[in-house]
Amino acid sequence: MIDKVISSDVVVAYSQCPRKAFLLLFSDNRGTLHDYPRILEERRKVHQAEYIQTFNQVHEEAKPYNEKNLKKDELFVEATLKVECWEAYCDVLTKVEQDESNRKVMFEPTIVVGTCTITKEQKIELLFIGKVLGQIQKQLPTTGIIVGMDGESHRVKLESGYKVIAPLAKILQEWSKEEPLEPPTLMLNKHCPSCQFQDLCQKQAVKENNLSLLDRMTPKAIQKYNKKGIFTVLQLSYLFRPRSKRKHKTKTPVVKHSLELQALAIKEQKIYIQELPKLTRKLIELFLDIEGIPDQDFHYLIGLSVCENQTISHHAFWANTTNNEKEIWEQLIKKLNEYPEAPIYHYGSYEIKAITELGKRYSSDFEAIKNRLINLTSYIYGKIYFPTYSNSLKAIGNFIRITWDAQNASGLQSLIWRYKWEDSQDSTYQQMLIRYNQNDCNALVILVNEFCKISENPDSQVNIDFADRPKKISTENGKQIHDEFDTILKYAHANYEEAKISISKRNSGDNNERRKIGGQKGHKGYSRLAPAKLNRVIEIPALEKCSKCNTELTDKNSDKAIERIFIDVIFFKNGCKKSIDAYLSQKKYCPICKRYCFPDLFLEQTTHFSFGHGFKAWTIYQRLILRLPYGVIIKQTEDLFCENISSGSISTFIKYRTYATRKKR
Repeated sequence: MIDKVISSDVVVAYSQCPRKAFLLLFSDNRGTLHDYPRILEERRKVHQAEYIQTFNQVHEEAKPYNEKNLKKDELFVEATLKVECWEAYCDVLTKVEQDESNRKVMFEPTIVVGTCTITKEQKIELLFIGKVLGQIQKQLPTTGIIVGMDGESHRVKLESGYKVIAPLAKILQEWSKEEPLEPPTLMLNKHCPSCQFQDLCQKQAVKENNLSLLDRMTPKAIQKYNKKGIFTVLQLSYLFRPRSKRKHKTKTPVVKHSLELQALAIKEQKIYIQELPKLTRKLIELFLDIEGIPDQDFHYLIGLSVCENQTISHHAFWANTTNNEKEIWEQLIKKLNEYPEAPIYHYGSYEIKAITELGKRYSSDFEAIKNRLINLTSYIYGKIYFPTYSNSLKAIGNFIRITWDAQNASGLQSLIWRYKWEDSQDSTYQQMLIRYNQNDCNALVILVNEFCKISENPDSQVNIDFADRPKKISTENGKQIHDEFDTILKYAHANYEEAKISISKRNSGDNNERRKIGGQKGHKGYSRLAPAKLNRVIEIPALEKCSKCNTELTDKNSDKAIERIFIDVIFFKNGCKKSIDAYLSQKKYCPICKRYCFPDLFLEQTTHFSFGHGFKAWTIYQRLILRLPYGVIIKQTEDLFCENISSGSISTFIKYRTYATRKKR
């Protein structure tokens, strides 16, 4: 079997998505190349041809690449580097001067790209070229050069990057020798919209109901859910549990997006509300959408819709080149200043960044404009869950029946239209962009109206539900049953015995029959002997003044010492041991209150023997966490600590901790 050739395209594809690299190597279906990467590749080829032509004119000594002449020549152009299963193309190889101690020949790679800014994928391509070149010249190059569309050369350090591509290269080398039994796990990501295999993967993801269909799902989150046995969006929807808000909260809760609730919204095809949107409507409202080319840091189209008295007028400010950018920025400011009190709605963070950049670039006072901006995504993220896989304007718009003139309208498609307009100057593409921008502004208007509709009367809308308190839609009989269950749940708590209303039994003499302290009739009795050995004896000073009236206490009939013995369990890193401590003190008499006063410790513990916090915690752990029966716990306590306790004591421990926990809250 002939080894597969691993090229730069495969390496870059693997960095974006392992499945894409697998399909490039082993699949007969090559997919459909997206227009965006195709246009970038065409621009790159044009730039490469121009750069190499200019380079050859300046450097007449540059020659076509030949591995045999590496030691003779100093400049090579259009070099195709091959070694083992690797193959990489490099536009220019430049010889680097070495120290006298290092006699090895060292070349530095240069690649020409079709963008102005340097991307992560281009750096990985350069690293791969450096790796292949290093195997040929027996030494890895330390730096490389990337030449952008604007003609600027960016020197990139490669030494630290080789560690990044090492695991990637190892896997691809194994693939070159033998095809894997199974393709890599399907994982949709941000590169999918421009991928040639998008349709293929999307169909499979929908068929599998794959977790990666959710836009905010990360590989780490998928791995976490897979460990729990959750592999589909449908399964994920069953994980959501409504949680009631805690009372007396002092801190503002952090807004988080719930993937489980998003999955539930998709399953139920309902809008779930975590927090109702609160919009203050004005008579005049502005809706802003800006189109730009991030690669060139150029904003070429600004759309502004003015909604006044339910009449919408749209204004489009178009820039043919970067020289016109300042002009459309000033036109926007002028139009915005005509409505100084009107809020400016937009969707996403792009408009905020664009206004900040334009304001700084052209030294404009834009702070007042920034303060009027209202990002509609802030009302959606973690607060409103539409039954969509993402919170993009197009996804939500499709759900609330917003339409765009172009079926394939998207931010990526707008870049394609712009590039085509720049190449052909065809006004059709310009009109498509202006119309697309206007559609986005109209979508903002409809979305704001939808927010108001949701907040005004959510209870009456069948397709809307609340995340923390789901609606109870039922008949009269069903409502009655629900109310009865609510009553049952209301009293199903730990301190029900204390809170319930009950009728006490009376004897024939109309005297309340009080429950005696100690073992009850019909129950096994327990007696506890005084321990022969104590770990510690702690003396607590007697009180000097009354805790109620602050009167000095006397020694009336207080010559006898009082004692309390605490049996506890002390935990260590590698085990635990029983501890018995005796607390000694004296009681004193208050002549005003006419009562004896004790230190607080003796007031809390009314019996001679008491169990400490550690002992109670150990017992509760056995019952609640390990779910051991009462009899087993009693037996273990006797075997491990030589202490006899009753099942009633265990129940008392649990009730005490429940009460103490609620009291702290």
